[in-house]
Amino acid sequence: MNIDKSRIFFLLFLFLAMLTLYAALSQTLWLVAWSKPFVVPALGLFFWFKTRRRDEAGQLPARTRFYTLAALFFSTWGDVLLLLEDGKTNTSYFVPGLTAFLCAHLFYIGAFRELRGGMPLRFESIWLPPLIYLMAMWYFLLPVLPSALVLPVILYSAILMFMLITVLSLHRYLSARAFRILLAGALLFVISDSLLAAFRFGLLSPQLPYDQLSVLGTYFAAQGLLVLGLVQVGRNLKREH
Repeated sequence: MNIDKSRIFFLLFLFLAMLTLYAALSQTLWLVAWSKPFVVPALGLFFWFKTRRRDEAGQLPARTRFYTLAALFFSTWGDVLLLLEDGKTNTSYFVPGLTAFLCAHLFYIGAFRELRGGMPLRFESIWLPPLIYLMAMWYFLLPVLPSALVLPVILYSAILMFMLITVLSLHRYLSARAFRILLAGALLFVISDSLLAAFRFGLLSPQLPYDQLSVLGTYFAAQGLLVLGLVQVGRNLKREH
């Protein structure tokens, strides 16, 4: 019997994501700590098995596939490091966690660049909303940041927004379906990180457990949609061949 391993790992991703959200809702912190680090790896295994055979969804450029797996690897490290950082006593893990996610976004940017065939980015009017949002984010966030976090947060938020811009710039290269899925994932990543920053630095008042649910829910959805969007790209490329 031929078992579809990719389906199994996608179902595992959904199960672990829902388990982590349930644990956050019930404030079962030990369960969050034991389930959250495995959500993204399950998604990574889904992507690995879904794209490893070129006769299935595997028409993705090899570099896109490698960069995506690297992005998921660094996202996993970011999840682990931010779990170790509780916002009060272990704040030394925050910047390493931020750095891990910055690396993840750089690899996602590399993956999306390969989908343009290496064509350089050119400024388009669709860049304006993300750039305006970035300026607004800095306007509200920078005055409340500890001085040691100003530079890391500026750098991270700029890379995050550049990831969104690279997705927006794919509108001429992808099918409408694949583009919409990737764009939804990128937007949810921005929303998740914005909520995390707003709750952490006092721009929004935390309302346990709903602040955690909003951050985690949008984050898991973002990662899932980015991966599903890339799988959709592979399917479309397969049809073209």
